[in-house]
Amino acid sequence: AGSVAAGSPQELGGVVREEVRPRIITPNGDLRNDAVVFKFDTAITGIPIEASILDIHGARVAGIEAGTTGTDPDSYLIWDGRDDSGRTMPSGVYIYSIKIGKSAATGTVVVAR
Repeated sequence: AGSVAAGSPQELGGVVREEVRPRIITPNGDLRNDAVVFKFDTAITGIPIEASILDIHGARVAGIEAGTTGTDPDSYLIWDGRDDSGRTMPSGVYIYSIKIGKSAATGTVVVAR
């Protein structure tokens, strides 16, 4: 599956992906657009998930962390603009790759400074 615009649901391994936002992040610690959130309308716990951020050449730079909103039944994945070593990534276009069960989705996000 290709990238999907925010607000355009996509079936992904038995869950519906509701939104990916913001598409442009500025991971500078000001708590505004510091991370991209991949939100699902159902819990994704217990479903095999492989989620990564790749550079524009396809090299993996980071995993995407799972999270839940506590009282909110939705589940989500978050990328904070950092690589697996904790370094903030330079400005540029990055590719997300999410595999849930046997389904997959990809798209792009931008890190801006």
